[in-house]
Amino acid sequence: MEYKNKSRITANCNCSNSVHPAEKIHNFVRMFRSFDINEQTKSAKEAISLGQDSISDLLKLLKDNNLTVRWKAAYALGEIGDKRGVAPLIEALDNEERMVLPWIVQSLGKLGDPVAAGPICNKLNSFYANHEKIESERAMMSQKDSELDRSIEEAIIILGIETLGLLKDARTVPFIISILIDPRKEIRVSAIWILNKMNDERAIPVLEGLLKSETDDQIKFMANTALANIIKRYHTS
Repeated sequence: MEYKNKSRITANCNCSNSVHPAEKIHNFVRMFRSFDINEQTKSAKEAISLGQDSISDLLKLLKDNNLTVRWKAAYALGEIGDKRGVAPLIEALDNEERMVLPWIVQSLGKLGDPVAAGPICNKLNSFYANHEKIESERAMMSQKDSELDRSIEEAIIILGIETLGLLKDARTVPFIISILIDPRKEIRVSAIWILNKMNDERAIPVLEGLLKSETDDQIKFMANTALANIIKRYHTS
């Protein structure tokens, strides 16, 4: 016998094509580890689209054996903005390879928790404290690898300075001041820019001294601008 009320059958049938959240999580984890370039490219976006539902898996991926998986996990944690990522990212600062560190530092800046300022400052300082050891290790590398390692270090320091500026922890100002003697121009530019933003009077005598010793016109212009801005703010506050 034919059932004439087909609408009832349709009404009682769940015909949704939506993907269950658990399946989405399984898919993005698989994509993170995939050897397919297209899936690798989409993996972080997929994790970000899941938001807080992906955090626990991203924290596991942050310790994956694959370097590419780790930096994508670090990036996604920063984009999602969940504070649960702060402590694991801070922990990764001390143990992670240099290729991943820029993503960790950048994400800590996006998460915006001031507790990260001290560990970031310590990490950046380690490049200067261990300079001789680092250079001796580079001497064992090929010229290409050595230059790449220097470029990565510079990127980490610049991103770190900018992140310290975002976190606005006054305790990091002495360190930022100390790297104004770094011979790398882009690092000095970043340090002056952040000192201008942080508006700390401790930078005033240092910037005055820099104007007398610096030979680069761009650096002198930036230092003069930062000095004028800091003095103006203090006189009007």
